[in-house]
Amino acid sequence: MDIGYVYSRKNIVDMLLTDGLLERPANAVAKAYKRIVETPLGTVLRFGYITDNGELVRTKCSVSEPRVVLYGLFKFAEKCNDYKEFTLAILLNDSIARAGISPTRIFGHNREEMIPILLGLSAKYPGYITASFTHDLEKITLAADKTSQDVLDLFKEDNRNA
Repeated sequence: MDIGYVYSRKNIVDMLLTDGLLERPANAVAKAYKRIVETPLGTVLRFGYITDNGELVRTKCSVSEPRVVLYGLFKFAEKCNDYKEFTLAILLNDSIARAGISPTRIFGHNREEMIPILLGLSAKYPGYITASFTHDLEKITLAADKTSQDVLDLFKEDNRNA
């Protein structure tokens, strides 16, 4: 679902049918969206909402913890044959056929929002990510020896130190 667009339930079902889902599961997904956005995905992350007319809307997520984006980058890379070097333009390009879903697509972040997140991650977690955006060149490199599980372990360390 694109950010900020209003979709009828029928439109969502049609999109899912086009993607190869059977009608009954497609209807179940569309129906479950209301339940999903009533969970913290909707109330805390602001993932989306249902209008008074029952239409479905996907909104830009509110991500207060940048490590969530770092985790998304590693999961994206792992789904894309462990390709750990790419550009922001590649992350933002939704027309590329690939197994991984870009964190920019998941969270709804645009270029201007991603650059400071990536630079902040690069500064705070240089053992995990290097990002540079200079002179119209952009490069994002994830550490070859790290995985999404290693990023999750960063959260566990916080809990142990609390």
